[in-house]
Amino acid sequence: MMWVKRFIGRIQNSDEQIKRRWTILFSVTAIMVVTAFWILFMVRQISFVAPEITNIDEPGFWQIFKNGALMIFNSIGENIKNIFLLITEKNTIVIE
Repeated sequence: MMWVKRFIGRIQNSDEQIKRRWTILFSVTAIMVVTAFWILFMVRQISFVAPEITNIDEPGFWQIFKNGALMIFNSIGENIKNIFLLITEKNTIVIE
């Protein structure tokens, strides 16, 4: 551990350009290590979660697109109807 203290002390006492180089090197190394652990973790999770899937009828792209478009148009129609009802609604004033 003594060599780590000497190494850090040598970096602290060096000029700014060398400090910047070591900072970039340590940052890139840390990013690579974290990314590697994350990828390994995700690969293990995916391999544990993926069960055998057989004979499932999934809807195709056009069926999903048609259902989504139908929902959007129905929603727009309902909103237009509600706005029209609000516009044509009679206002009543109660005077006591």
